[in-house]
Amino acid sequence: MKAEIITIGGEILSGRNVDTNGPFIARQCEMLGIAVGYKTTVADIEADIASALQIAIKRCDIVFTTGGLGATSDDITKKAIAETLQLELEIYPEVLQWLQEYFKERNRKICSKQLESFSFIPQGAIVLKNRVGTAPAMVIEYENTLIISLPGPPQELESLVAEKVVPFLMDQYRACLKSIKVKDIWCFGTGEKVLENMMLESMSFPTNPSIAFLPYGPLVNLRLTAKGDHEGDVQEKLILWTEKIKRSLGPYVFGEDKDTLQKVVGEMLRVKRLKIAVAEAGSDGLLASALTDVPGSSAYFMGGIVSYSNDVKQSCLGVSDKIFVEQGAVSAACAKAMACGVANVMKSDLGVAVTSISGTGGSASGKPVGLTYVALAYDRDVICEEFKLFGDRLQIKNDAKQYALNMLRLYLKGK
Repeated sequence: MKAEIITIGGEILSGRNVDTNGPFIARQCEMLGIAVGYKTTVADIEADIASALQIAIKRCDIVFTTGGLGATSDDITKKAIAETLQLELEIYPEVLQWLQEYFKERNRKICSKQLESFSFIPQGAIVLKNRVGTAPAMVIEYENTLIISLPGPPQELESLVAEKVVPFLMDQYRACLKSIKVKDIWCFGTGEKVLENMMLESMSFPTNPSIAFLPYGPLVNLRLTAKGDHEGDVQEKLILWTEKIKRSLGPYVFGEDKDTLQKVVGEMLRVKRLKIAVAEAGSDGLLASALTDVPGSSAYFMGGIVSYSNDVKQSCLGVSDKIFVEQGAVSAACAKAMACGVANVMKSDLGVAVTSISGTGGSASGKPVGLTYVALAYDRDVICEEFKLFGDRLQIKNDAKQYALNMLRLYLKGK
């Protein structure tokens, strides 16, 4: 089966907004065994939408449209679909009722003209209730093609696809859809080529599941995609190869699927009943933010200090003036003093410190941009590692945060 995704919106064509809906739909199609053959983006112009739709209907079994289902003047997708398929627009009473309830629950007023605009649907369409927003999704069967029209706001679209569209497609095409499952294995600490060579030392790569190496900054995602006629067989293949790869790569693997470094680290801290505090001069609060993104982080996170200036490093963390004079604020000695200082101030079991040069303004000392030190204070001892990071200011700060989390993970893993 082949699908096409038509993304509607001048803001996407102009580059002002990045399309996240198309990739999301494509991933769901991959999970269902539906091949996305084409992706088209058009402006909010009725003739352009109609033209894209006419072409897609001729070459695909399923056509997804995203955007243009609202009640403003540029929301013309319904009209374009109706005219292309030669269908009348009519008010759907159930849609009208949903909307009245939606606005009543939120104590919001809406004029009758807007209500009617939302409620007009092409004749014969199946409507899928939008739990998150106002514009419902529509499913229309036309000749041999299924047209699925979705609202543009990503939160609404993702909710509708997961809760309504995927179950609908599975029921509609159960006989011809293969079972496809994906497993993500997350690694940190080396590049994809090194990981590939490590794996080749102990295995030959399978064709099913396929393995893709996808770098995300310092992280590498190994994506396994398995296919088959029976869901149980596909799941068994993924389990088997996941365990083989994890044995092969050892400590480089930190998680699976939706795991993040902060989630994994947080769980280790919780299980070991350890408290942590952080001092940052380079990651600038990103490390504290990441740690506290995890639900339940109050069980282990004591607090953090963004010690951007040397005065704050000295007054709040106890870094000596001698370190600044002899080695500088971006040095192993300073990172170690910061880690020990924040653990002492916060009365925590562990102290993590980051100090780096993330932009050209900080390189006057002759040290290179991207030079980063991460220190970990524990049990009256302290360790420190030096990293040379690359990219723009934001990327260096983000990567510094990730290296700090990974240092913490490896320490906790061996503790």
